[in-house]
Amino acid sequence: MDDTLITIGSTTSAMRLARLIRAQTHCRAEIMHTPSELNRGGCSYSIRTERSAVGHARQIAEKYKLPFGKVYRIQNINGERVYNALS
Repeated sequence: MDDTLITIGSTTSAMRLARLIRAQTHCRAEIMHTPSELNRGGCSYSIRTERSAVGHARQIAEKYKLPFGKVYRIQNINGERVYNALS
């Protein structure tokens, strides 16, 4: 599975966008605290979802005027979680 992390900001916006992603794409969308290594002041919540849902999530966020931060690919390398920026 190719997971991605979308930084959002507030818990309310993250909950709303995750609900819309699940409803409109039928993909998994889980809310989580943004990992400390990615939290650069402000984006305290993120949505973990499938990479295939990212384009749809961006369109949904735009349509409903929801914040949409950076997108990171999540990988496990040598037992360590690594985040690589996609946008």
